[in-house]
Amino acid sequence: MKKVALLSILLMAGALSAQQSFPLDQAIFTVGRYLNMRIPSRAKVAVLNFLAPTEALSNYVTEELTRALNRNPMLTIVEYSGDTQISETMIDIAQPIGKSLGVLVLVLGSITPNSAGTDSLILRTTAISVQNAQAYWTGTYSLLPDQTLTRLQNID
Repeated sequence: MKKVALLSILLMAGALSAQQSFPLDQAIFTVGRYLNMRIPSRAKVAVLNFLAPTEALSNYVTEELTRALNRNPMLTIVEYSGDTQISETMIDIAQPIGKSLGVLVLVLGSITPNSAGTDSLILRTTAISVQNAQAYWTGTYSLLPDQTLTRLQNID
């Protein structure tokens, strides 16, 4: 019963976050906070390159999430050196990478245009088990066009 209640709360929090818009750094901070709460202690984790409109934006989000997870002393972060951008829907591609890195959890995601027809972008993130592709956490955030986001969209 407790698990069902906790899952309901997390799903509601994810739905609420999709309705609000955040500056890029605040969205990354929030994602990092949720990931640190949901990923099992003592897990080995890798953050894969996010699918994004520019390589600079992909690198920024990947590095900032890695940095956020590195602050958790209960996690071991394994660096991923590949250059392929992998979205949260590409689990079949991600799992073999996770196995080769020897990690329990993969963090993957994307930054894509908002399907509502606005000029805003959406940050989608998921943390999955390498063993069974079960999601530990999934989040979706609408991004405000702030200075950092604008600068990273114009680099490449």
